[in-house]
Amino acid sequence: MYRAKAAEEVANYDNRLAGMESDLTLVRWMVGSNIALTIAVLLKLLA
Repeated sequence: MYRAKAAEEVANYDNRLAGMESDLTLVRWMVGSNIALTIAVLLKLLA
């Protein structure tokens, strides 16, 4: 009984980690896009 509960908890933990990794990937893309657009606007203003 306890082994099944422990295995379920480990599986839930792995699922949460996978979800966090995908969220982190999305945040990295958003930050990269923001930096690229900011640099583009600054270059346009200074040119």
